[in-house]
Amino acid sequence: MAKINEFWGNIMDKKLYSSKNMKIYYNELDEKTILDIEKSVLEGKNKTLEYFEIQGYDKEIIIDVFDSIEELHLDVFGEKKEEWLVSCENGEYGIKVVSPLNPGNVHNYKVILEVISKSVADIILKNNFKDVPKWLDITTYINGLNTETKTNSKPSIIKLKEEGYFNFSDCYFITRYIVETFGKETIIKILKNPTKYNEILKLQIRK
Repeated sequence: MAKINEFWGNIMDKKLYSSKNMKIYYNELDEKTILDIEKSVLEGKNKTLEYFEIQGYDKEIIIDVFDSIEELHLDVFGEKKEEWLVSCENGEYGIKVVSPLNPGNVHNYKVILEVISKSVADIILKNNFKDVPKWLDITTYINGLNTETKTNSKPSIIKLKEEGYFNFSDCYFITRYIVETFGKETIIKILKNPTKYNEILKLQIRK
């Protein structure tokens, strides 16, 4: 493999690591962490493309890494937010994320890499399907990022929409149930017709 510092440069006061269809901007990362981020990007991308059988996706993915949660929040919100908030979308093809080397008090190095994989998967999903339902957490399922086997509650799409709070765990269990009961074809139908999910699921239940 070519030496990683052959790709380094300075753009907008940050260093740059660039590979095929990917750019990582950062201030302080070691070589291993950069390669770990690259691996996470590719995992999220490849699993999503394979699952949905998406061909010819060549959009460049941009990862903007911040040295701390405080710096990320200040840039995005102008003030400090909750510690669990470690990433957000950055335009149509990028994400802003805290460094895995300084993940804060809630997460760790491994979790930040998982967040990157999921965020990249979300980008690709949104670029191929319009108006992805907020309660549909297919990217967590595809990437195998939730190891829970049981839920203490009975997740409800109606309840989530009424409360306006899309709990990650409930969204995951709803999505997993749909996939494992009806297959990914039903997920694709919902993504193509996001306002008709109730009709689609009722049709499946009658069979």
